[in-house]
Amino acid sequence: MFTDPTGMSKEWIPGADGENRVTYTEDKKGNVTFQNLQEDLKPIFEELVKTDTGKEELLSLINDDSMKVSFHVSDEKKVNYDNNYKKDMPVNGTFHATKLNEDRTAVLEADIYLYKGWIKADYDANKNSDGAYFSQIGKSYFFKDFNLNQLYAGTVGHEIRHRFPNNLKALAPEGTNTEFNPNLIQSKIYDEMLKNKENEKGNRKKRR
Repeated sequence: MFTDPTGMSKEWIPGADGENRVTYTEDKKGNVTFQNLQEDLKPIFEELVKTDTGKEELLSLINDDSMKVSFHVSDEKKVNYDNNYKKDMPVNGTFHATKLNEDRTAVLEADIYLYKGWIKADYDANKNSDGAYFSQIGKSYFFKDFNLNQLYAGTVGHEIRHRFPNNLKALAPEGTNTEFNPNLIQSKIYDEMLKNKENEKGNRKKRR
């Protein structure tokens, strides 16, 4: 799926119907509805735009005329060799720049891959546990407080953030922690999901 709001690209990648671009509309309350979005991405994008941070990341990408990004969703349990840990490590998502500008200061085209395998396995094993959690930038999050598409959405938000030069190894100065900002974005998305959940509980109590 390629999100191209202008439709100007000669190499534009079609949406779900195989012909037209993916678009979105936003109502006066800020609710976002996607058109021509492939089914495997729809529930993930919908969870993402329920948070302020996720919405900003996703819509800014859709509205970015200078960059083309294709999304790929797989059920694979992806593994990559990690040079820091010197062993194979589970992978939930990747951002792969396929074309840079001549000055090598910006990404022009890229692929974002979401690998569902490990996320789903961990979630299925721990979603009913009161004590099972995962960590993000030093914070602990309980699996039971999320649904599966919310966890996928956090990963997508993380990968979208890699489009900026300082968050991409191919463009960032040597020694830059290119995972800091993407991890921070992912954590903010989870925090906002939890906040929304608490607000919904409060609203239900008021209606009783």
